Amino acid sequence: MNKVAYVCSKFATEMFPTNSEDSKIAADWGRPGGLWHDLGKFVTQWQEYLKKKTDPHCNDVAGKMDHSTAGAQHSVNVDPLSGHLLAYGIAAHHCGLLDVQVNGKGCQESRPRKKIKGFDNAPANLISLKVPEFLEFIKEKLKKGSGFSAAVFIRLLFSCLLDADFLATEGFMNPKMTNNRNRVPIDVLKKIDELVVDKINSFRVPASDDRVNLQRAKVVSDCIHSANETSL
Repeated sequence: MNKVAYVCSKFATEMFPTNSEDSKIAADWGRPGGLWHDLGKFVTQWQEYLKKKTDPHCNDVAGKMDHSTAGAQHSVNVDPLSGHLLAYGIAAHHCGLLDVQVNGKGCQESRPRKKIKGFDNAPANLISLKVPEFLEFIKEKLKKGSGFSAAVFIRLLFSCLLDADFLATEGFMNPKMTNNRNRVPIDVLKKIDELVVDKINSFRVPASDDRVNLQRAKVVSDCIHSANETSL
């Protein structure tokens, strides 16, 4: 958990300009996400499930146990408003972001109400953490009735948590792979960039009546434009 929290916090701070106030606040958001995402693993039944899975003398254990809901519920209990920004990513770190509702039935909306086992065995210093304040620019956007920045921030936090969790697991399960990461020569990265740009440039300008490819061209243009933006 500590490693996931560290990496998640590191990724979160890198979403914003170095040493900016936003980058410092984002780092504070990454830490509880990393520490709370596996709170459900402190449930006694989950520990017993894990022991059976690793015991060669025990028959294979079928099924899976929900360990994601606990952290999502906890973050909302700590802060019924801003806790939801963390709850989305925590609840989804093994299944992908959930819709708020589907056909009138709650998905993400139902997670805070789902009945789960208690996680009383979790260390007190994990439970006592607070949810950080909203970033100032998100507050301003929400005051103006726009939730777009908050929605993007939720997705970015989710991405940070997902990558941090994957990399921490890989570091334990496959240290050789971890040691080879981030060692790609810069000239290889430049070549990859050239290939991507060449591929995009190979698309012909769509005909005026080609509605589908006109939209695709617009998506490419919007992506390139947005990649150069530094704010949400």
